[in-house]
Amino acid sequence: MKFVDLLEQTRTYHNFTKSNFDDEFVNDLISQALKAPNHKFTFPWKYLWVKDKKKDEMAELFLASKKHKLNPDMGMDEAFFKKKILNPEVLVMVQKLNGNDFTQKEDYATMSCSVQIMAMFLREHGFSYKWSTGGFTRSDELYSLLGIDPALEEIIGVLFMGLTDGSITERRRPKTEDVLKTAT
Repeated sequence: MKFVDLLEQTRTYHNFTKSNFDDEFVNDLISQALKAPNHKFTFPWKYLWVKDKKKDEMAELFLASKKHKLNPDMGMDEAFFKKKILNPEVLVMVQKLNGNDFTQKEDYATMSCSVQIMAMFLREHGFSYKWSTGGFTRSDELYSLLGIDPALEEIIGVLFMGLTDGSITERRRPKTEDVLKTAT
């Protein structure tokens, strides 16, 4: 696949079907993510692959955070919300905190680059992804469930990965001439 085609297909997908990655694939995925640029070699990353009992507990937390949106008439029942966690593979991305605002910003950029690398790796292998940074990902309950100390580390998002129904929404992007200016 050509790079431009791969890039065009690397976008947020929804509606995951049941997925099951093996250890080797996830190790390869993370190995590629670790190639992200990292200024000063701070290596700010930690990835938690959530499985089994923890994944079930995470689905319950997610459901609790979405109770206000339950609407069986629209197909938004408990099963609808729980499958958002239970169907895909779930990778929680955690960034070490270091106390220096500038380094923290650079470390977040490193983490973001690692997500893009993972997204492209997933697409190359026929899988889709969604990077979620919603309120649920910042909840005290999720930190507690995963044993993350918010004084030392920050969840920067949850990566949902796997197969989808293939439906995508059209991208809204600015035109190049609207954002590229020449400074002389």
